[in-house]
Amino acid sequence: MVRVVVGDEGQVEGFVDSLFQSRLQVQVGLLIGKSEVSPSRDSVFALVPTPRRDGGGEAAKITGATSGQKESSGKKNAKPKPTVDNSSVDIDTDWVAEHSRQVSRMLVGGMDVVGIFVYASESALKNSISVLWQTVRAVASASPLSEENDERLVLNISSSPRRISCRSCAPLTSFSSTALRPCDWKLGKLLSNLQTYICSHPVEVRIPLLVDDNEASAGTVKDNLCAAISAESARLKSAVAMVDGTVPSQDALLAPPRTLDNPHVVEYLAQLDGSGGIRDIRGRQNVAAMVTLSGVVHGRAYASAREPLQRAITNLEKDLISSLRSRLDLLCDEAERSVEDDQCSSSNEMENSVAKSNTSSQFLRPNADAGTECSVSLPRRVFVPWHSGTFLSDYLVNDETLEMDVKVRFEELFSFGKDLDISEILQPELSAVVPPAPSFSQIVHPKRTSSSKELVAPKTDSSKQVTPPRNLMLIGALGMLLLAILLALFMSK
Repeated sequence: MVRVVVGDEGQVEGFVDSLFQSRLQVQVGLLIGKSEVSPSRDSVFALVPTPRRDGGGEAAKITGATSGQKESSGKKNAKPKPTVDNSSVDIDTDWVAEHSRQVSRMLVGGMDVVGIFVYASESALKNSISVLWQTVRAVASASPLSEENDERLVLNISSSPRRISCRSCAPLTSFSSTALRPCDWKLGKLLSNLQTYICSHPVEVRIPLLVDDNEASAGTVKDNLCAAISAESARLKSAVAMVDGTVPSQDALLAPPRTLDNPHVVEYLAQLDGSGGIRDIRGRQNVAAMVTLSGVVHGRAYASAREPLQRAITNLEKDLISSLRSRLDLLCDEAERSVEDDQCSSSNEMENSVAKSNTSSQFLRPNADAGTECSVSLPRRVFVPWHSGTFLSDYLVNDETLEMDVKVRFEELFSFGKDLDISEILQPELSAVVPPAPSFSQIVHPKRTSSSKELVAPKTDSSKQVTPPRNLMLIGALGMLLLAILLALFMSK
């Protein structure tokens, strides 16, 4: 059965027209959409071009040449030989895959990187089937689909002649000449017909930080983070979901249609368990600290009219877990950078310390007193307006700002223009921010700074006598002087 792929007639068609009007020879990018909206039917919401590489080079280029020559025969009506076009598309698959990984982190529930698009001449596209398959395979590995589907899309946009063709493939299988199968490409209204589902879910995850020892089963911080995410995912799956105040049946259809700016509110009735799926091991000698990661995770998902309500709820659950995983990854990245910076500044000391060199094989090793407990706030999630009333997401860590960090990232990864208004960025978790807490990197790798000193009340020395006020001492001295004068007068008589 031929798969049907529907592209948004506003965003996809407009972007393709801009490619035809440009003078580009080749362009590669990602397809943002939703797979398996219905059996054998996928949706493509928008096309996102891959930015230039860090060195300034393009992510794709045309290689090969076009050659041809005339017949050497002396006949008057000799026809020239047909032109042979050996051009092909050369794609930096690793760079496109990295772009896919970062973009996937910013998508909300109900949206995925469903494939790639390539803009080039028709002959170059035909000569690059294996390259296209390798690229879509790398993208599939970097950003797995939220749905249980291994099919990915390749949208071929031919510049000469101007035409669009879509193909599907299973990148996890081996390559063959028929790996890319043709699809039925159509255009329709997609983004404007989506329904929005949101929720605010409290999270409290406790992570033990272990000191360096010889126990192989102690694990690392990353292992404990994975265990915490798995436990939270299981807790959400077992929860009862309420949509707009009611509990829907398993076979219910989507809630009554609403506009994108009037979302359906979902509440998950789950038992709050702060253990994070990790056993209580505070009594063990190799536990340096127990870190509590707490906050309110705001989730958002989009669903089309063709989907059942239960799938929309499941997409919202996956968005919550994906958001939690992204935040924990950011905290780990921050801690690793802090450790690397500290190691570079004290490289001489590390060369003389065998114990420190042995810890490089571990992810993080805390340097704290046993039994320490501390709390860390999760990175804050914000929602950036995208196309037709939809939103994408990003995260603020430490001192990051909307203007200098979020806006710059979206300009680079999604080709946002300079006219992005930060006042339109939603910050639903802003009111849920807890008081300032130490950063994750300070806990897993504390530094001896003045700011890290404890604020304690000054202690008094019991061995020292308390000095009376000065006015009392003066009155006592005058009294003694007066008494001495009176005694002297009395003795003189």
